[in-house]
Amino acid sequence: MKKKLGGIFLSLLFVLLYRTLVLCQTDSFDSGLSLCNNRSSVIFMGDPQRTGFGERLLLREQNDAAQQAVMNAVAEENPAFAVILGDLVSAGGKKNAWNYFDSCTLPLRRNHIPIIAIPGNHDYFGGKKKAMRNFSSHFPLLEGRTWTSACFKSVAFILLNSNFKEMTPAALDSQNSWYTRKLDDFQMDSSIAVIIVGCHHSPFTNSAIVSENKDVQTRFVPAFIHTPKAKLFISGHCHSYERFNEYGKIFVVSGGAGGPRQNLITNQTKRRLDLFAGPSIRPFHYCKISLGKDQLHVQMIQLDDSLKLWSLGEEFIIPLHENIPK
Repeated sequence: MKKKLGGIFLSLLFVLLYRTLVLCQTDSFDSGLSLCNNRSSVIFMGDPQRTGFGERLLLREQNDAAQQAVMNAVAEENPAFAVILGDLVSAGGKKNAWNYFDSCTLPLRRNHIPIIAIPGNHDYFGGKKKAMRNFSSHFPLLEGRTWTSACFKSVAFILLNSNFKEMTPAALDSQNSWYTRKLDDFQMDSSIAVIIVGCHHSPFTNSAIVSENKDVQTRFVPAFIHTPKAKLFISGHCHSYERFNEYGKIFVVSGGAGGPRQNLITNQTKRRLDLFAGPSIRPFHYCKISLGKDQLHVQMIQLDDSLKLWSLGEEFIIPLHENIPK
């Protein structure tokens, strides 16, 4: 009996220490994630899911080595936290898919790097209820929600669920009212200099595989555009890297963490002017965001074809107190 009680006590102690030392989340979901460390950057990456069996039959890339290389590099960056922009796994309802995700992200957990995630479409595959149970069990501090906010120094992050067809009308209304309220709160907060909004589906993309998401354009983009401190909108779903200036603000697509890469339309029929002059198939990558005195420094860090050498793919600056130049 004493051994059993001792085991329970140790388990409770571990949970308490995990909540306090690793993630430091406030009790209220609406307060967002309060992450207690003094690291110098935040990492964004999208679509690290392993290529599914059906996709392999269609001869899509399987990029296990690239996925692991991305996670290893992010762990070495040692950011304040890492954000995964959905499609964490090939099918959210499959236990073996999450086992692979756990193995792949082990370097981050060893470095005590918190992972914040929002679901992508693949995270609902394999049975919606089972998939969401698996997602929630991996990110329990989201308290069953699929959207959240977080702060890093004077940068506020608002992370949203763009899987609208998978959400109930009540959940859609709840997220929408929460989103507009958080934008207003951060806009009025003198300690916040810049707001970054993220979701899985891209409002703008030249992907030859997936379309621009009209619902994201309607539901998320207008409030983002009309909030002065909101400077950067980042998304995944398109397994590539793109950067656009729309309505005077920056939109980045970062879906290069290991899913089968997608061709981009790069000829004159392309839908948008891509500010990144790259080939049709872009390299595996992640995005590093650092805060300077009066500017936000964004870097796309890319992996070469040998999967051995990392380099700076591009970088750009977002002024914190000025309009973004075209």
